Amino acid sequence: MLSGPTWTWAVPLIVGIIALAGVIATASVAYFNTRRQLRSTHILKIAEMRQSWISELRNTMASFQSFGVSPDIDHRKRREFYEAGTKLELMMNPLDEDYDVLIKSVSK
Repeated sequence: MLSGPTWTWAVPLIVGIIALAGVIATASVAYFNTRRQLRSTHILKIAEMRQSWISELRNTMASFQSFGVSPDIDHRKRREFYEAGTKLELMMNPLDEDYDVLIKSVSK
């Protein structure tokens, strides 16, 4: 009489191992894609914040320079002038190589 193969017990084990490998592969791909997306979102947010900072710095610089060409400044405008100068000092990066030159220019 013919008997069946003796390794049939291994078929469910092999299928289970293959399924487990598929689940692990799917989870690892999802993990790495999520990390990459979070990293790119973080980079985009920083770029957006930098652009906003640059725009605000330009507006403050324009305001500050407009006072420099005004011949007469009343007391209220003088306060705005000093506010713009102080804001410029606070917005600048003290680690920048041109920081000292800019501070001297603003302080004149």
